[in-house]
Amino acid sequence: MPYTITSEVTCYLIPEEREASTREFLKHLHNPEETWIIASEISIVSVIIELIAAHTNGVPLHLYLDHSQASGRADKYQINRLSNAGIEVTIGTSLVGHGDLSHTKGMVVDGCPPWCWAGPLNFTGSGWHAVDMAMVFCSREWHGRFVEEFRALRQHAWERERSLQVMKSPPAGVVV
Repeated sequence: MPYTITSEVTCYLIPEEREASTREFLKHLHNPEETWIIASEISIVSVIIELIAAHTNGVPLHLYLDHSQASGRADKYQINRLSNAGIEVTIGTSLVGHGDLSHTKGMVVDGCPPWCWAGPLNFTGSGWHAVDMAMVFCSREWHGRFVEEFRALRQHAWERERSLQVMKSPPAGVVV
């Protein structure tokens, strides 16, 4: 069901504002609050390193990545790096059907107020160089809906797409 949010929004136009948007993303990635990311792909090695560093420093991270990333050898290596570091990584598709893309690119960080990142910007090397955009805002409702969608996607993936998973057992909160 559609909903309306009211918030001040900071928009980044990429590639011109690539550096400013990267700083904003990393600042909140290293916030010690629980962090939820849904992305079709995360393949920038420096972002992988930052995710591992944030996790090592105690940031509770939850990642949901599209199944297409798990198919390439280099991408699979990066996913395994994240999982082997102890980061929760779930691989899946759309709730509509097996094989359909999970194409959202977003991140929410718990807090008061919760911080939100959304946009079509891919977390890939080419994404940060393409003509693209990202929006940053604070919204309790968007945060809540995002986490709700994340949990539904994660549950679906562990129930129906178990063969895609790189973690040995389901994360806390998943009932199989």
